[in-house]
Amino acid sequence: MGRAGNIMAVGMGVDKEKILVVNADDFGLDREINRGIALSCRQGIVRSVSLVAGGEAFDDAIGLLGGLPGTGAGVHLCLVGERPVAPLNLLPTLVDGEG
Repeated sequence: MGRAGNIMAVGMGVDKEKILVVNADDFGLDREINRGIALSCRQGIVRSVSLVAGGEAFDDAIGLLGGLPGTGAGVHLCLVGERPVAPLNLLPTLVDGEG
């Protein structure tokens, strides 16, 4: 069937190989989530990750990402629910004193 992440399209006369790219969301949100995503990347299941810059385990995720060659990385945009990345005084219309 090919390498991990590949699937074959079958039926209706289609026999072209298609590539399935699995992305893991919330990389950087929590250390345990990071560990599970890193394991999935090493096993060839996950091919890319979405980093949560405002997540509590962002630095941990960045450290792990360095050991995952070939893994694509993108940004998980969080408008609510996580801490701001910029200083609070630069965001007076978006956050209160607690972020």
